[in-house]
Amino acid sequence: MAYSVRGLNRLGDEMMEESESSGSSISLSSSKSSRNELSEALEKIRLSKETLSESDSKRRTESSKTKTDSDVKLQRRVVNLIKRETERASTNIVMHVKYYSSPLRLILKTKFLTLSPDEKIRYASTLKMSAFVKNDLISEWNAKDFFGLKVLVKMYRLYKMVFPMLGTHEQFMEHFKPGDIGNEPHKDTIYYLFNYVMNPGVGHYSPTSAVPLEHEVHQWLTGFLADRVQLIEEVGFDLVDYQKEFIKKLAFEMNVLASTLFKKPISFKYYVSEKNIHKESMSAEQVMMDLYKMYESFSALNIVAQQMMFWMNQDDSMQGQPRAILGGGDKKKALQNKK
Repeated sequence: MAYSVRGLNRLGDEMMEESESSGSSISLSSSKSSRNELSEALEKIRLSKETLSESDSKRRTESSKTKTDSDVKLQRRVVNLIKRETERASTNIVMHVKYYSSPLRLILKTKFLTLSPDEKIRYASTLKMSAFVKNDLISEWNAKDFFGLKVLVKMYRLYKMVFPMLGTHEQFMEHFKPGDIGNEPHKDTIYYLFNYVMNPGVGHYSPTSAVPLEHEVHQWLTGFLADRVQLIEEVGFDLVDYQKEFIKKLAFEMNVLASTLFKKPISFKYYVSEKNIHKESMSAEQVMMDLYKMYESFSALNIVAQQMMFWMNQDDSMQGQPRAILGGGDKKKALQNKK
């Protein structure tokens, strides 16, 4: 799916619930909405947040009506529960990454940074996007934006420096699909993006001011099945095994996202007049160049241009970082690290 305004809206519609609860949204008049890629991802996030408590309670009630449940039935229940929880948690993380690192979102948000408050409102009202996405684009630059920009730069780094060396599907799978977690021959590439998403580091708002880029994606990783440990162990399963599979799924899905991101066109629509809709298209790679030029051309944003160049040319040391996959050592202890 291309990075179109339809995807942006579908992601945005889902994040709207969170922003409304915080009371931080901006009211936009003449808000014209469509479904787009970001909104699609946000819809999946909302669906993945549905609680299992009601269905679990119903199953327990039905189970109490019988004298006993067979071990086989209980195991099936646990396996199905784990499958649903894995899909929900992985969807949340991947879609949050996809939303915040969207080239379309970042190029539009950067453009808004250069506009006056009145210009922001006028320009936002022309965009064929959901209200939440518009509010997000208008809002001040924050740690989540730095998080998305850093992950996008790291995906671009893979695109320019690693993917060209992999000529076949088999080579891609060898370098980017997890196997024996942490001990794969190519773990440095396999867990490259995963490590940055889980250890985003810092972003500089000014030459002297840095803020942590910690992101809520951690709650789905560290809290994965934490409240189900007793049930899982009751049927003879090991939570760590499922944590490993969860991490492998996340790492691979992020790698697939990075492998396709810069091959897709980026487009969005805006209203020239009430009945005249214009579509603007560009490549994701061109967006990277445009972002850097925009940051570099405005003195207030120059630190962001420096940050982009630093992230593009240097990698953080993941030694000692919580949630990082380094290989070797006590893997079980690393997976259980909740910090």
